[in-house]
Amino acid sequence: MRAGKPRTAACGTQIGKHSLSVIRALVFGCLLALTACATQNVPAASLAPRLVSATQRTPEALAAVIDEAGAVAVTRADGSTRRLSKPGGVLLAVDAERVVWANACSGCTEAEAADQRGLFVYTAATDRSLRLLADALPRFNEVRLGAAGLAVLRPVAGQSNSGALWLFDLETGESRLLSEQALLVSGAMQAPLAIDSGRVAWIDSPGTTHDLTLRVFELAQGDLLELPATTLRDPQDLLVSAAAVAWREELTWRGVSFDDGALWSAPAVPSTLSAKTVTAIVAPTLEGDALYWTLDTTEGPRSVVLTTP
Repeated sequence: MRAGKPRTAACGTQIGKHSLSVIRALVFGCLLALTACATQNVPAASLAPRLVSATQRTPEALAAVIDEAGAVAVTRADGSTRRLSKPGGVLLAVDAERVVWANACSGCTEAEAADQRGLFVYTAATDRSLRLLADALPRFNEVRLGAAGLAVLRPVAGQSNSGALWLFDLETGESRLLSEQALLVSGAMQAPLAIDSGRVAWIDSPGTTHDLTLRVFELAQGDLLELPATTLRDPQDLLVSAAAVAWREELTWRGVSFDDGALWSAPAVPSTLSAKTVTAIVAPTLEGDALYWTLDTTEGPRSVVLTTP
């Protein structure tokens, strides 16, 4: 699908008076007893996921923890360890090559804070940390780390449902403002934000959570992708890859394929499994055109895969 100018029309959604996170907590348990979700907009393609054996993932080369002193510490692939922060550091994200952490320096003097406070990215290959921000630090649920860089949501004064979305180049530290109205729900465990394969995906919320628009930014083209108009209802687990963008709405996965712009949907619980046994949907990942997730059930975890169009 060709990259083009940003769309200006937003899509409506009826969420009610409660926040997205509150509604999710109230209705998720009831919805798990259903085998399918009724929708008002049926995408062009309806897909069927399948249960598979547990997928073998490449183990992370880095292991980052908060150690006994309350500092961020990393164990590298060779087994060596390194303390990245002083006590009070906050671990935000980790992948095979980097660790993202923050130091609020709440007990520091003004001089100490100027030198120590910030958002940092540690790279194992160079054994160095790069400071990206020195103030207005994000919380644990407002950053996404990917090969394309680091996406960070930052609150904006006077905006209760949206914030500023910044993309940081992890080699140079240079930043780019992608949106000033990215959906940011206070108290939500996970912001609708994804980054991978040279693309960043997020949800714009111009003013209220009743008006949501899916956005995907293509780094190579430096512009937004043209996406079909899509009604969003409480989008969760936003994911992006070179092939597609996907998100979950309670017990239904939805997505858009980049090749032809086709909309698709699929149940989160395969027909071969009773939804009554499902207690949670966890660890979703999108690798190319393959969407993986795990269902926690009363009989143990079950791995599921879906091949997108």
